[in-house]
Amino acid sequence: LYGSDEWIHTSFFDVDTNRVELFLEARAPLSKQVAVFGGWSWNRQANLSTPYHSPFVGLELVPGENHSLAFWIGRSGQFPFFNQLYGLAGNPQLSSEAATGAEARWAYQNSQGIELAVSGFYRRRKEVPWRYQGLWRLEDGEIVPPSRNTYQNLLRDRSYGGDARIGRRVPNGLSGWIAYAWSKSLWSEEADSWFPGNYDQRNGISVFAHYRWTSDLELSLKWRFASGLPIPVYAQEIDGKYYVSERRNQERLPDYARFDVRLAKSFPKDRYRITLFVEVLNLTDRENVRYSGYELGSVNPKTGRIRNLTMEQFPILPTAGIMFEF
Repeated sequence: LYGSDEWIHTSFFDVDTNRVELFLEARAPLSKQVAVFGGWSWNRQANLSTPYHSPFVGLELVPGENHSLAFWIGRSGQFPFFNQLYGLAGNPQLSSEAATGAEARWAYQNSQGIELAVSGFYRRRKEVPWRYQGLWRLEDGEIVPPSRNTYQNLLRDRSYGGDARIGRRVPNGLSGWIAYAWSKSLWSEEADSWFPGNYDQRNGISVFAHYRWTSDLELSLKWRFASGLPIPVYAQEIDGKYYVSERRNQERLPDYARFDVRLAKSFPKDRYRITLFVEVLNLTDRENVRYSGYELGSVNPKTGRIRNLTMEQFPILPTAGIMFEF
C-alpha cells in the first residue's frame, strides 16, 4: 500500500498444462547464387482451445563471392501468459496473439576479416492480450483508479527499424565491431490512437574491441549506449517527481550507457587450462536508471503522486576470478 511496506498479492494460481509443437523446414537451392527456404510450425497449449500456425518463406542470394542477401516474410503467434489467463484480471477465454513480419539482410566479408552487415525489419501484431485502462490515470482532471476490466485480445502493435554493423574478426591482434540500431514501436488500444510501445527504444550503439597480444593474454573493451525506454504508465514528471497523467508512455527513462573492461591471462597445460581475469563493469560509474515496477500501492489516490517508479542500477563493479577448463 502507498506509504507502507505492506505487500499485496496481485496474482496467485495453480494450473497444470502441456504444450505440443510441430516444426517443419526445408531449403532448396535453385542455383549456386539462389536458394529458397520456408517452413511451418503448429503450436497447441492444453488450456487454450485454439492452436496457432506459423508459416514463413524466404529467399537467399549470393551475388558475389563475398556478398549475401536474404529476405523472409512470415506469420507467428504467442500464447497468453499465465497471469493474463488466471491472475488478477485474468481471462481464461483469451486467444493467441498474431504477428506478421518481414526482414531483409545484406552482409559482406573479405579475406582480411572485415565484416559489414545491414538489416531492416517490419512487424505488425494484433489481438495482443491487454487490460484496457488497467492503470491509475487522469480523466478530465480527476484521479481514476485502475479499471476492473479483464484482459482482452485488443492491443495492436506496429514496429519497424534496422541496424548496421562493421567489424573485424582475426585470431590475433585487434578485432571487434561497431553497431548502430534504430527502431520504432507504436501500440494502440483504441481505434486511430497510437502511443509509444513499452519497448520503443529508438537508438542503440554498441562498440566492442578485443586485443590479443599473445594466445594467452587478451584485453576486451565494451561500450553500450541506448536511448531511454518509455516509462510504461500514465505518468508525468513535475519538479523531479512523478504524478499520474492522461496519456500513457509519454515520459522516458534517461539514456543508458555503460563501459566495461576485462583483462585475462591464461596458463595452458597438457590437459587443462587456468585463466585469471580482472573485470570492471560500469567503469565510469554512470548512474543508469531502470523502471522498477508499478504495484497497486504505488499511487497516492489523493495527490496522484507515484512513488518508487524508477531505481538506479548497479554502480562501478570490479571483479576478479579464476577459471579452470579441462
